[in-house]
Amino acid sequence: MCIVNEHLTNVQRTTGITDGSKTRVGCCPPGSFMSHPYFAPFTVELSCSECSAALSSSFTDVKNDEISCNGKCPTGMYSDGKNGCDDCTAGKFQPTAGSTGNSSCKVCALGMYSINPGSEACENCLGGKTTEFLGTSKTTDCLDCEAGTYSSPGASCEDCDPSAFSVKGSSVCLKCDVGQYMTAGSPRSCLDCAPGQFSNYGKVECTECDRGQYAIKEIADTGATSCISCPTGQYGQDAAVELRVDKDGACDECGVGKYSLAEGAILETYP
Repeated sequence: MCIVNEHLTNVQRTTGITDGSKTRVGCCPPGSFMSHPYFAPFTVELSCSECSAALSSSFTDVKNDEISCNGKCPTGMYSDGKNGCDDCTAGKFQPTAGSTGNSSCKVCALGMYSINPGSEACENCLGGKTTEFLGTSKTTDCLDCEAGTYSSPGASCEDCDPSAFSVKGSSVCLKCDVGQYMTAGSPRSCLDCAPGQFSNYGKVECTECDRGQYAIKEIADTGATSCISCPTGQYGQDAAVELRVDKDGACDECGVGKYSLAEGAILETYP
């Protein structure tokens, strides 16, 4: 049963101030427990919490058990071994019912936080954000990952793969599209391949078209994945790479009495 100190003055009952013994000033109804025993003034709404079904209810096996649920504290709280159940502080959590001691409260990991005391789990920072320290208690503690890094929800920031990049606050890393290459330094970014060059998806560098090949501008604009060979009857002239953007710049017609049978030929042949 619940025992209330009947000798408290009206002032003590209203303010919760006692002689130092912290005598409880009210009783919680069956099926609940005194989660905040010294909250003043006492109200069922603010001073009491319901016991979970897993812990049954109070006033059963344990005598005068209005300060816990059948002798156990619910999740988010711990038994202090003296005055009943106390909340784990903000920035911590307690997923296990019946825990004892403040040390049983677990600290929120990087990328997570708990705002309210008595939490049974931590909340995740959004993807692209993480916390600087363990045990944070505010959403504002979630900070953007730096450029070149990323994070999934509730995780710390990690470096992007060497062939990928990200901007500040990214939840994923990106790779360069076809026809692009990745810049060096930090932060990394993607630029179009120079004329006469090509690249496949995710490549860090562009590849030059060989003599006898070219990458036409129309293809390069959408991402050149390969070079086009000069057709038969033509051969690759010794043009600078930046001129190998079309047949006129990269290929020459075979001279009179000469031929080329293979595409991409670099020399004309006599019969």
